[in-house]
Amino acid sequence: MNLRWLTADGAVAAVIVGALVFWGAGLSGFALLALFFVSGSLLTSLNQRRGAVRNARQVIANGGWAAAGAVVVPWKPDLGWALLLGSLATAQADTWATEIGAHASRPPRLITTAHPVPAGTSGGVTPLGTTAGVLGAMVLGGLGVLLGVPLRIAAIGTVVGVLGMMVDSVLGATLESRAWLDNDGVNLAATSVGALASAALTQTVGS
Repeated sequence: MNLRWLTADGAVAAVIVGALVFWGAGLSGFALLALFFVSGSLLTSLNQRRGAVRNARQVIANGGWAAAGAVVVPWKPDLGWALLLGSLATAQADTWATEIGAHASRPPRLITTAHPVPAGTSGGVTPLGTTAGVLGAMVLGGLGVLLGVPLRIAAIGTVVGVLGMMVDSVLGATLESRAWLDNDGVNLAATSVGALASAALTQTVGS
């Protein structure tokens, strides 16, 4: 099992993201970030996938919005936690869906057409992977509640995380398959949807 999880520039980016999250959101935010990073990296390592070592672009694509949300927490806690949790729930849902879905017994189906596609095809989904993604978002949201994140924000972030996972698959089936976006671009777009949708819903839904 390969436990080398970061390239040199990825390690620098991870330190910056982690420091910002810890500075703004304290141990609670850092624990949520650690849950995503460690669980995703372990799942990827267990699958022994080539190219699984994360570089700076991948770290920013998955953790950039979490860092931005953490910076906002001291001034606007609800908004900051919504950005952080919504983006991380999306990233965790997508990662768990990809890595656990790789063990599905049946071939995936393209999310846009439902046609069977070879394993590893961008935008291919399986019941196992989708279930794992939903579980990943729920685990992250549940930990958020245990760490003091308001239940309303954690619930919204969890639901939005599942939505963001679906957006990732749709973008993979369309823009990535046409080489208009690479995987990092798709991940950044998905976590952006997760962060911004979570923030918008948190501001709209009363406490």
